[in-house]
Amino acid sequence: MVRRSLYNAKYVIANSKNTTQLLRNRWRLSPDRVRLLHPGVDVSRFVPAVRNRSTRERLGWDDRPVILTVGRLQRRKGHDQLIRALPTIRKKHPDVLYAILGDGGERQRLEEMTKELGLERNVQFLGDADDRQLIDCYQQCDLFALPNREINGDIEGFGMVLLEAQACGKPVLAGKSGGTAE
Repeated sequence: MVRRSLYNAKYVIANSKNTTQLLRNRWRLSPDRVRLLHPGVDVSRFVPAVRNRSTRERLGWDDRPVILTVGRLQRRKGHDQLIRALPTIRKKHPDVLYAILGDGGERQRLEEMTKELGLERNVQFLGDADDRQLIDCYQQCDLFALPNREINGDIEGFGMVLLEAQACGKPVLAGKSGGTAE
């Protein structure tokens, strides 16, 4: 079905250079039929904000340094990589909190890993959130991380969450798999 849709389309829009290459190389689409259009974010919604004590208290963050990841809990997103890095990060920032916004099939494994490493005080599973909580998290975190990687051909197509965090004025850390390098 994908092949039929791609071959019958006059043009195919790709969200990243990586996706463009996949369309050209794997699906053998001619370069003149593929158009690159990077996604954008609504900069009237995703805006920087000053540190807000009451918002951070409501989120359970207080004055702690917070690393945030937003997204479905999937292996390719790399949540486990950041959890494994926390003991090293804690050497310099003992009170660091890794807040994970999202849910998915990896949650139980990530929670077990957190317990095995004794990091229950340093990892917060927020689950799914509404738009207001999402924006609050972006605006109040100190660093946004998406340590993504390729798992059996499964890649991050672009990484909208990186743009959303940047629009909120946050530094981002990302893996190089898929389109996130862009």
